[in-house]
Amino acid sequence: MPVTFFVTGDSIRERIVDDVVTALEGITLANGYGFEVVKVYREAFAAINFPAYPVFNVIEVDENDETRLLGGTIGATTGSKWHHTLTLAVGCLIEARDNASESVNEMLAAVQRAVMVEPTRGGLAIDTKLAGSQQFVEIDTEPVGLLQVKLDITYRHSYLNPYQL
Repeated sequence: MPVTFFVTGDSIRERIVDDVVTALEGITLANGYGFEVVKVYREAFAAINFPAYPVFNVIEVDENDETRLLGGTIGATTGSKWHHTLTLAVGCLIEARDNASESVNEMLAAVQRAVMVEPTRGGLAIDTKLAGSQQFVEIDTEPVGLLQVKLDITYRHSYLNPYQL
């Protein structure tokens, strides 16, 4: 007999990505950061017409899956879980101030602080790890700093239901 379930709300994965977006939106002067984030997008910068800096984008880059048995049998409705490592790329675009490199470094520290305040993403993830960063500074008509921070987020959900822990 096939197992059926009713889906309400977002999947665990979507809720985790939403939590990262919310954490980045918390980068504000009122929260003790050196700048105020204008907007956090869920799409590539190329598709964005942004009026002001700094802006972020969050892109799901990769995901690795593994089934782990936590009692019961693989594929049973209880006892086995899908374990995932989701890699997110957080792109940051900032108007560089006096020193472009310092502006980008300040942005890196802000992203690290914001996303690591709660590495379990409100209990949805097992852990969040910083997985590296790249910095680019372009000084053409206006100084712009570009930063990419990668996050590896390990999480799990029910074997048969990606909406349930």
